[in-house]
Amino acid sequence: MEENFFSEANVRIAIVDDQKRERDLLSEILKEYGTKRRYLMNIDTFSDGEQVLDGYTQYLFVVIFMDIFMPGMDGIEAARKIREKDADVSIVFVTTSTEHMPEAFDVHAFQYLVKDGDAAALREKVFRLMDELLSRRIAAEKVFHFISERHEYALPFTELLCLESDGHYTVVTDKKGQRYRSRLSFSDAVDSLSGDRRFLSINRGILVNMDYIVSFDRGICTMLHELTLPVNVRKQKDIDQLRQNYVFQKLHEEMQRSAGSEEIVLGSEASTLWEESEKLSSETTNP
Repeated sequence: MEENFFSEANVRIAIVDDQKRERDLLSEILKEYGTKRRYLMNIDTFSDGEQVLDGYTQYLFVVIFMDIFMPGMDGIEAARKIREKDADVSIVFVTTSTEHMPEAFDVHAFQYLVKDGDAAALREKVFRLMDELLSRRIAAEKVFHFISERHEYALPFTELLCLESDGHYTVVTDKKGQRYRSRLSFSDAVDSLSGDRRFLSINRGILVNMDYIVSFDRGICTMLHELTLPVNVRKQKDIDQLRQNYVFQKLHEEMQRSAGSEEIVLGSEASTLWEESEKLSSETTNP
């Protein structure tokens, strides 16, 4: 069997339900799913909305299974507050009634499962739902996994702004400007992004997402949020050329898509951006 995309890192899931029996049942179903599909499932359980919101940060969970009828803050209100912090997490409502289904759409719920007391039927629904959810995520985007402040994060490549080496640590900055300090080595971080053309080494210990470069000027790379990073002066001309090639390639692809072409033919220079970036990275690391 081909190895699953998430098999080397946990698929972190939250279950929020005031009934321990319901939490345990869903947890067992998800663990069985992980075993059969060869995913590593990391499941956190919460008895109410306030608990899951305590210390909540973006990218903390891949999916949250949320009961609606709970004492205090109900599931709909908890989901609204989660959405204020995290637009990416998939929210699945698991409840006994359909009356709140319209409100579920308001918080962009991935699915609305109605419990009827049939554990076998719930298992089938959850398996089908997880297959669809994870296959969509795998097809849509690669994910960068790291641990910061004892939390495991799964940051989509599109959300990465830059990586910076800081001694034995790597500082990860997302496109919203949030910074995370991780014990992941910089070389391992770079290896996990290997082959993705949007990432460019601009200096020793600095990797940037070219989609978020604002300007290159006098040895300084300016990113979103006015973040400025030093560029290797000796290689600045070559680095800037790689950036221009990348921009040209993206424009070329957009034009091809607009023209309805199914096949994109790229020049050899544009199609080897990562290899050239790797070469520059090696040269800046070993001057």
